Amino acid sequence: MKRIIALNVLVMMASLCLNAQSTDTTTHVTNATDSVVACAQAGNDICQNLLGKWVFEGSHGFQQDHSKAVAWWLHAAKQNNNDATSNLGFCYLHGWGVDKDTATATRLFEKAIKQESHRQSDLHDSLARKGSQFSALFLARCYKMAIGVRRDMQQSLKYYKVAATLGNVEAMREAAIMMRSNKDDAAALSLFKQAMQKGDVTATYYYGKMLCEGRGTAKDVATGTAYLQKTADGGYPAAMYELANAYDNGIGVDGDPALAYYWFTQAAAGGNRAAWWEKAERLRLGRGVKMDFEAALESYVKAYDMGFQNKLKTLLTDEESEWKNTPFMHYLRGMRMLDIEQNPNAAIDEFAKLPKQMTVRQTMEAICMANPNFKKTNTVKAVKILRKMAPVEPRAAFELAIMQLQGIGMDRDVSKAEKELASMANNDYVRAINFLADCYYEGRFFAENRVKAILLYLRAEKLQGLSTVGAVRLAQAFRDGNGMKVNEDRAVELDKYKASEIRSLLELVK
Repeated sequence: MKRIIALNVLVMMASLCLNAQSTDTTTHVTNATDSVVACAQAGNDICQNLLGKWVFEGSHGFQQDHSKAVAWWLHAAKQNNNDATSNLGFCYLHGWGVDKDTATATRLFEKAIKQESHRQSDLHDSLARKGSQFSALFLARCYKMAIGVRRDMQQSLKYYKVAATLGNVEAMREAAIMMRSNKDDAAALSLFKQAMQKGDVTATYYYGKMLCEGRGTAKDVATGTAYLQKTADGGYPAAMYELANAYDNGIGVDGDPALAYYWFTQAAAGGNRAAWWEKAERLRLGRGVKMDFEAALESYVKAYDMGFQNKLKTLLTDEESEWKNTPFMHYLRGMRMLDIEQNPNAAIDEFAKLPKQMTVRQTMEAICMANPNFKKTNTVKAVKILRKMAPVEPRAAFELAIMQLQGIGMDRDVSKAEKELASMANNDYVRAINFLADCYYEGRFFAENRVKAILLYLRAEKLQGLSTVGAVRLAQAFRDGNGMKVNEDRAVELDKYKASEIRSLLELVK
């Protein structure tokens, strides 16, 4: 085994010349081994790289020692010696003198190709031709992402094809996606199928989608939808969205509005922006799900932040808008007057335009009545209405709990209010989750409990309803290891987070 490894090393290094500058280009260094050692010890990066080569090979009187070779190359790489950087990349790629680490290898190769693109790309091209999946994939990504080379999608596709031929699943998938974009459907379908047979979820999704569309083959909606179902069950958001449309339109499956809503919801939770719009539409219209204007508004806000600004602006401001004078528009106007303009008197007039049978009308009227700025504040009546609506309107139950915490319109009962809020949080009512988390974090109303607060913020994040304040606190928890493992990457991610603000949408309402 050692003989084989040594042979592979020598073959690799022969093809690379181990990236060592020849002594012809380093005239200040003598051919004497001792002089190279002294030069390397003095800090010369060219000598350090050359000495690393000798130690790696076990030549020039040195005993072979990959770990020591790595140490010399590290010294040279820190001085931006491009050859040493590349040599280290191969050490990390193959586990020579260090733990095998493909991510670190890739980072080092990227640094090297940025410093010297022509020689490094030629090097990896040679290795790809000799059967290196890694080098073929590396060049494919470099040309795709313009890493050290000019962006060239044809070159990228070329190297993805090379890696695919060598059996790499990622390359099969990526090459197929590019072929599909180029309308080379039959070839794309074939590669998607190969990757699918190796268990690639994304390839399975595209294969099913192409069958449904009849691209590259005869249309087979039933079989295609079955593949979409498989990938949706596996948690792939794009497949969830396609499956939702299939159930919505009865294509390939029996039409089922409830299942359509379910899969739109799952796709939205997975980050599919179009799914947020479809979810909002169904909540607004009560299609496949109980009509819920509050949840619809929250979903429209998500869609607004994810690219539907123009569409929503038109619906909210155009005189010919299909939303004009609809119940949902009256609800939005009422919410604007209540939350933005702080005018419960005008808000209640808008809510009164909703059909009498709508529970959201009664809930919002009660909230206006309890507002201290209302012309005829009547907290007793508000509580009575909210109690009636609480079993069917989450917002009513929430407002009732808040009034109970403060002793407004009823006797103050902190313990009972806490239980009600916890019950709503357990039912994924995000407003209650964030409020309860804030209270535990700040020690407001209830005893301070940072662990409970962090768990609730994490729950809100999972539901894509985390508040901006909650994100700041979660980030700090990940930095401090407060109740969880320290994770600086998660902290940095949360630092960039900004919650979707309903205010931004309501300000558009006319």
